[in-house]
Amino acid sequence: MIGVLLCSAFFLAIQRGHPDVGDILLARDDLDINWMNTQWNMCDYTTISVLGLAVSRGALWAVKRILERQDVNANACCRLQRVQVCTYKRDTKKNSGLYPRLLSPKHLTSEPPLLTAAREGCFKGLELLIADPRSNVDELGVHDKALLWWLCQHENEELVDQLLKVSSASINVQDQDGWAPLHVTAMQNHQSLVRRLLKKPNIDPSIVNDDGFTALELSKLCGFNNITEHGSMT
Repeated sequence: MIGVLLCSAFFLAIQRGHPDVGDILLARDDLDINWMNTQWNMCDYTTISVLGLAVSRGALWAVKRILERQDVNANACCRLQRVQVCTYKRDTKKNSGLYPRLLSPKHLTSEPPLLTAAREGCFKGLELLIADPRSNVDELGVHDKALLWWLCQHENEELVDQLLKVSSASINVQDQDGWAPLHVTAMQNHQSLVRRLLKKPNIDPSIVNDDGFTALELSKLCGFNNITEHGSMT
């Protein structure tokens, strides 16, 4: 119980930007660093770890200090759920009034901190998470999008380079619509990122999305004719 209370206080330190208080709390061995906090917003609630909160808030000091702990779960999933509320009409005979009832929550998303940060464009702590060997950089998140997919979407060349040095296993992974990272970069006509991806020996430029288009075909449809099948620029 003490560990949960300490972690709850650490949540507040991150939210209010008090690194001095955070350092005091993190110095305690009985702090439950993997406790998940639930935050309500109307009919939605989010369950998130302190690491997830620190990354999403761009609190680099907190990310560094949290990752220094050997007992932290770097892949603790943030879960966003929606609760459906059902109300009954007033029973005038029994004068029973209106009774709300909570139905089973509908699961919406579940993803580790690095995917949430990449999806939301919070890049400050991502470099540290990618470099941490405990992070599963190939895990899939919302709509089956991988970390590399999101970094290409946001056109973050530095983090793409860092990730590809760690792992290129997700380079051909397609999202729920069949889009691979190469589709994303070619669609945006981001030539330097296209070059980076095509240099990897395990890249497959022949992958088609659900509409039947390769990345090259998509770029040509958009009028981007300077990307060739071989990845060079004309």
